Amino acid sequence: LLTHGSSEMVGGRVGPQVLAEAHENPLPQPQHPPPPPPWPIHGHATHYRLFQEGERDIVEQALTTLHHSGFYWGPLSISKAHELLMDQPVGTFLVRDSSQSRYLFSVSIQTAQGPFSIRIVFKKKCFWIEGQGFPCVARLLEYYVEWTRTRPLIALRQSRIRSLQEQCRQTIMASCDRGNLSKLPLHPLLQTYIQKFPFKI
Repeated sequence: LLTHGSSEMVGGRVGPQVLAEAHENPLPQPQHPPPPPPWPIHGHATHYRLFQEGERDIVEQALTTLHHSGFYWGPLSISKAHELLMDQPVGTFLVRDSSQSRYLFSVSIQTAQGPFSIRIVFKKKCFWIEGQGFPCVARLLEYYVEWTRTRPLIALRQSRIRSLQEQCRQTIMASCDRGNLSKLPLHPLLQTYIQKFPFKI
């Protein structure tokens, strides 16, 4: 069982440097547990456990944000995720629903030895990969993307063609802190669009 602030790779436990060392990690043997019972959230999710007070709002907000990311693939199986990543550059990742009801999401990432998956732990109203926890999955991933700039992580989006709005958002977020977004002289529609996913991913 996992302790507070820990994460688990499919096939074994991993340290906090797992995303930064994607080039060096071996490919584990995937596990195939029986499918969990359904637990939908307003049509977004496929399975989730019972939530404690305040947790449901955090998860729903995390889902809403992920749906704006482009790299959230929903109820994608581990085998399909690894198949999608197989021909991608090292460091390419996607987010999907975890195949186990104890977990909400998993990150699947391509390494030099092949794809593997890491389960994201949701505990104490935060999403965790090892010692790092944030109340938002996108913010958690942004932390690791910024941490691995020497060997950058690349989000695998469902649409390979980036819209002009997405390119504008990415350029603005690369040079601006979230706290200063509202001060920028942007068109209100673009401001609203950026605020839906204000991350450097």
